[in-house]
Amino acid sequence: MRYIDTDFSAQPTEPFRPLEQLMAVFPASSRSHVPPAWQDLMTDPNSPIIDFYPTDFKVDLNGKRFAWMGVALLPLVDELRLLRALDTRRHLLSTEEVERNIRGPDRLFVKEVHPVAGLLLALHKHAVDLKLTPEYFVPPGKHIKGGLLVPDDHSVLDSRLTQGISGRFWPDLCIAHMPGERVPSGVPTLLPDLPVSRVVSVCFADPAYPDKFVFPSKLLDKVSNSSRLIGLFFWPLLLNITFVIRCHAFRHSYYTDRNVTFI
Repeated sequence: MRYIDTDFSAQPTEPFRPLEQLMAVFPASSRSHVPPAWQDLMTDPNSPIIDFYPTDFKVDLNGKRFAWMGVALLPLVDELRLLRALDTRRHLLSTEEVERNIRGPDRLFVKEVHPVAGLLLALHKHAVDLKLTPEYFVPPGKHIKGGLLVPDDHSVLDSRLTQGISGRFWPDLCIAHMPGERVPSGVPTLLPDLPVSRVVSVCFADPAYPDKFVFPSKLLDKVSNSSRLIGLFFWPLLLNITFVIRCHAFRHSYYTDRNVTFI
């Protein structure tokens, strides 16, 4: 890190979108997994980012015997250069590729017999009955053109029903399949359809906190350990300390494994 000139006090940034991430980490030989409109950017000698995809590079063995054990010395990917190059081809992406390149919401899945499943099912049914669209709901703290704001306070999970999980949720009107429904395979050439769904799914967002919020590391109010600790002259976990000494010697196929216990 001492040779990298970086200002870590700069404004927070956002991660790559999914397909952009592939362009940042894949070699040119894996270009079949990125949109066709972007593939030649990895191989064309005149590509503005051709230096991101070297076919000949050094490997730092660092004492290792085989090349696959070493560290490939690849160039750092300049985010702005990469995005500028991709932007020139972005209009060529198909509708499906554009959708694949979106950072969608997290999703929460629970079994149909889970204590909170009834609430999630009722929420989904209510949204379907009102003929709402996915654009009606947006993650907390976000806005969309022509739409409403975040789901209201009634969409806060009751952590007593979710084993401590807290956050906001709203109907998943894009890909959700309710219990009893058939779930089509995402890769029909490899996997069959799922005959019957047994789970309920909703879109989910973690609790929102102000920027730079710091979670204090302290005991809750009125918690006291003094009565449990005062008067003790030893710690139970120190009564039995076990040191395990392992010795591997491959000469003459000799192997020992000794356990030494101090009490």
